[in-house]
Amino acid sequence: MNPRIQAQLLARVVEKFPKRSAAVERLSQLLDASKDAVYRRLRGDTILTPNEMATIASHFRISLDALVFEQEDTVFFNYKPFSERGIRNFNDYLQSLHGDLLDIRKLEDARFYYASSEVPITYYFLFPELTNFKLYIWGRTVWEFEYLKNYPFHFTLLSYPEVKLSHEILEMYMKVPSVELCNVNILDNTLNQIEYFLKSGAFKYDADALTLCDKLNELVDHLEKMAAVGKKTSTLTAIDASTADYDLYHNEMVYTNNTVLMDSSYGKAVYTAFDNPNFLRSQDPKLGRHMTEWFERLRLKSVPMSGDNEKRRSWFFNTLRKKVDRMRRTLELIVEE
Repeated sequence: MNPRIQAQLLARVVEKFPKRSAAVERLSQLLDASKDAVYRRLRGDTILTPNEMATIASHFRISLDALVFEQEDTVFFNYKPFSERGIRNFNDYLQSLHGDLLDIRKLEDARFYYASSEVPITYYFLFPELTNFKLYIWGRTVWEFEYLKNYPFHFTLLSYPEVKLSHEILEMYMKVPSVELCNVNILDNTLNQIEYFLKSGAFKYDADALTLCDKLNELVDHLEKMAAVGKKTSTLTAIDASTADYDLYHNEMVYTNNTVLMDSSYGKAVYTAFDNPNFLRSQDPKLGRHMTEWFERLRLKSVPMSGDNEKRRSWFFNTLRKKVDRMRRTLELIVEE
């Protein structure tokens, strides 16, 4: 076993904990070894067995390939649908998001940097109607769930446990400060999906298409109020100094897929949409450093909309409302036919 690889593997593990002793405790439990035995492995006095390395790498989701291949142009990703289980139902997808956010919430200084040409997925979870619709779309078009092929959309598609899980995901995301960059097209994809599925007869009740537009306008109102106070919250009446920061920027120069950087003193993780809403995830330090610099360059070329910049903020959100209202008028004509 190469001592360098062992040292790098264990260093990656230690980085995930606020204290070295906490990492030792977890490794002791994982390897069923004494703390002294773990410390000997950390010092390099004892070499990890192949099984121990595999156990550690699998548990902490660390790529051994990334430790072996150090080329600057090589980056390794995890991709949920490539796993043995994959995405077989809505719960699989929600559990994947929930697990990642649960780990991130344990980091005291975690912060999200989010660049997107769409509304961040978690904000749809503010409204059950939008949650049901977006998951229905993905279930039919991306994951191709067999039972949805001829199944009409309705607002009770998700089970109670699935709705509850989406709320937990939302609450965890709202508790992590974020810097978000977006453009005026962030609702276009959802509006087009509503129109397409209404025209194709996929709604159980056609009037639900109009309700979705109303909920999108409520979502716009919610995001605007968060931007005005610079705070994230699922309940606008409960905003105070302890609420997570929300820094929103407008950028029309760079159009990108959904790209998220999670930054903390314990490490970085990059998430990028691939076969949306599925995503690739990487904890490669090279990529983390690159994306940190990329987000900072993009932020400096963007216009802030949080806090005092009321003029730009009002223009931006009014533009979104006009798009929703135009689509609603179009849908009204279709429903009346």
